[in-house]
Amino acid sequence: MDDVFDPARALLPAWTLWANLPVAVALGFALGLVGTWASTFFGLRAFKASADGHWTERARLSFPIRTRLGLAALTTPLFGLLIGAFLFAGELSYVPAAVVGLGCGAGAFAGSLLVGWRRAGLFRVRTVPFAEYARGVVVEWVLRRPHVLVLTVAMAGLPAAVQNGELFLIGWSCVGAVLFAASGLLAGLPVLIVLRVARPLEGERAVRVRAMAQRMGVRLRSAWVVPWPVANALALIYSRQIVFTERILELLDDEELDAVTAHELGHVGEPLSAKMGRGTVVVALSLVMLATPWLSALGLTGGLLVFLLVVVGALLVRRVARRMEERADKLAAEQSIDPAVYARALEKLYEANLMPAVTGSKHRAHPDLWDRMVAAGATPAYEKPAAPPKGAARLGLIALMLALVFCACPLGTVSRVPLGYGATAAHWSIAVGGGHEAALAELGSLAQEEGRWQDGADLFVAAAHLSGYRDRELMDAAQAMAYADDCEGAAGFAAVALEHDLDPLPRDAMMAAIRGRCPHVDLTLDPPPKSP
Repeated sequence: MDDVFDPARALLPAWTLWANLPVAVALGFALGLVGTWASTFFGLRAFKASADGHWTERARLSFPIRTRLGLAALTTPLFGLLIGAFLFAGELSYVPAAVVGLGCGAGAFAGSLLVGWRRAGLFRVRTVPFAEYARGVVVEWVLRRPHVLVLTVAMAGLPAAVQNGELFLIGWSCVGAVLFAASGLLAGLPVLIVLRVARPLEGERAVRVRAMAQRMGVRLRSAWVVPWPVANALALIYSRQIVFTERILELLDDEELDAVTAHELGHVGEPLSAKMGRGTVVVALSLVMLATPWLSALGLTGGLLVFLLVVVGALLVRRVARRMEERADKLAAEQSIDPAVYARALEKLYEANLMPAVTGSKHRAHPDLWDRMVAAGATPAYEKPAAPPKGAARLGLIALMLALVFCACPLGTVSRVPLGYGATAAHWSIAVGGGHEAALAELGSLAQEEGRWQDGADLFVAAAHLSGYRDRELMDAAQAMAYADDCEGAAGFAAVALEHDLDPLPRDAMMAAIRGRCPHVDLTLDPPPKSP
C-alpha cells in the first residue's frame, strides 16, 4: 500500500507526516488531567474538613479519593493508548500506530501523575517535590507492576487480525507467557538495579535482616533499598529478596523494622504450593495480550473468554494472597520480643501512608489494620473506626467514566472531521489524524485549480484508498486521473465506481471528463440498466 501513498506524501509538508505523535501526546495529557481530576473531585471537601481530626478519620475519608486516583492512573493511560492507536494513527503518517498509541498513553499517564501529585500533597504527612513523587511512582510501577507494562506494550504492537491462524496464536502465547511471567514473578528489581535506582541495604540494619533470616530458617539472597516516598517493604518470593523503601527506614526503629522484616521473610518462605498457585495464575493471565486477535477470530466469544480469565485469575490470586498475609502476620508477631512491637510498626506505616484502619472489604489482599493489631495481641487505643464512605467512591467512578467518554467524542471529531478549508486547514487535518480523505481531496482540488493535474491525481487516488473506495472518492480519483492523462488508471477507477448505484451529477461529470480526455479508452461508461 505504500506505493499508493508515497506520491501523495511527497506533496505534503514533512511535519504533517510526523505531527500526529506530539498531537496524540498532548491530547493524552489533557485526557489524563481531566479524567483523574474528575475521579478524585468527590469527597475532597469532607476530607479537607477533617484536617484537625484523628488520623484514622482522615485516612477513612481519603480512601475513596485514593482508590479512584489509583484507578484513574491505570485507566486513563490504557484509554489513551486505544484512542491514540485508533484515532490518531493514519495511513499517511510515518509513525506506527503502536507508537502513537503508546505516546498518547504516556501523555495520559503524565497528566494523571500531575493530578496525583497534587492530591498526594493532601494525603501525606510530608509533602514531596514533584520529581521525587514521579520517581517514586515509576519505581512502584517497575517494581510491582512490570507485567502490566509488558502487557500494554505487547497489546499495542499486536495486529488486529490473526495472520497465520493457530500458529500465530501458539507462537505469541509462548513468547508472551515467558515475558509476562518473567516480569510478573521476578518483578522489575533487576531493571532498578541496572539503572542504579535500587541500592543494597548496608550497615547495622543489613546485619539485623540477615540475623532474622537465619533465626527463621529462610534462605534470603539479598535486601535492597529504593527511593519511594511511601513507607513500605516488599518480598520478592521467587527471587528470594526483600525491598525496603527509604521512607520505612526513616520511620521505624530497629525493633519495629525487625518485625516488618519477619513479615516479609514469611512471604519469602511461603510453601511451594502457594508459590506455584501464584505463578500458575500469572502465567495464565499472560494470555490476556491475545485479546485483540481473539476478538478478531472469535468475536464476542473471545472477549468473554478473556474477561472470564482475568476475573477468575484475580480471584484466585487474591484468595491465596490473603491467606499468605495472615500467615506472615502470625510469623512476625511470633518473632517479636513483644507482639505489640509489630502492631506498633503496622500502625506507624498506616498512619504515615494515611491508609484506613478499617476498609470494610474482605476481598483485599491485606486484612484491615484493626484486625491485624488485634490478632497480634495489641488492641488499638482508639475505638474501631467506621468503614470509608462508599458514595464518594461511586461518584468518582461515574465521573471518571463520563470524563473518558466525553473526552473521546471531541477527540474522535478532531481526528476525523476536517478542520476547515484551504491548504493550511487541510495540512493540519492530515497531521492530526495521520491522514484524512476529505483533506486530501481538498488539496487535490487546489492542485487542479493551479493546473498541477498529476499532483491532483496523486492526492485524489490517496483519498480514494483512505476512504475504502467509497463512491464519491472513486469518481473523484477517476476524473482527476483523466485530467492527468492517465487514461488507464481513470478507466480502472471508473469501472469500479460504475459497479455501484452512483449519484447522477458526479457520475456524469466523471464520464464527461474521461470521454473528453481519453476518447480511445475501451470502457463501457454507461451504467448497466437497472432491473425493473
